[in-house]
Amino acid sequence: MKKINYLTYVLVGFFCVSLLFFLFSLTYYSIEKISIKRFKSELNDLKNREERFLKLEKSLKEWEKIDDTYSKFEKKYLIKFSKFSDFKNELKAFFRDNDLNSFRFEYKIKSLFKGKVEISMDFDLIGSYENLKKFIFEIAKREKMIFFKNIQLKKTKSDIMGKFSMGGYFVR
Repeated sequence: MKKINYLTYVLVGFFCVSLLFFLFSLTYYSIEKISIKRFKSELNDLKNREERFLKLEKSLKEWEKIDDTYSKFEKKYLIKFSKFSDFKNELKAFFRDNDLNSFRFEYKIKSLFKGKVEISMDFDLIGSYENLKKFIFEIAKREKMIFFKNIQLKKTKSDIMGKFSMGGYFVR
């Protein structure tokens, strides 16, 4: 009987060790499963953040392109504000050279955003129809952003009188 008791103790011991190993394995598996879930969750979170950063990077590059395009536009089409007096002198020289009499020249300066300035110019000219037409086409073919807002032509006894309202955008 001692052998049976001894065998019983061995089997019960083996069963207890197996039970402990099973419980340890189950606990380890649960902990690993939780760790894997947390790892996968963190991995998905990192992937989502990476996708958002890639979208932001793409958006930033598009904004930089817009900024570059605007800078090119500004250089090509806007006149430096410091050149406004040169522009006025050029206009007055054009009037003189083309027999156009100017008897009123007024302008208003309006500050816009980021150093941009809008200048409105109002003036009257008297001259032949051909010379007034030449002036209009000369301004219209300019690449810089100088444009007519309003033109009123009126026939006098010998010439045409024109009331001009022009605008332009300048950069400081």
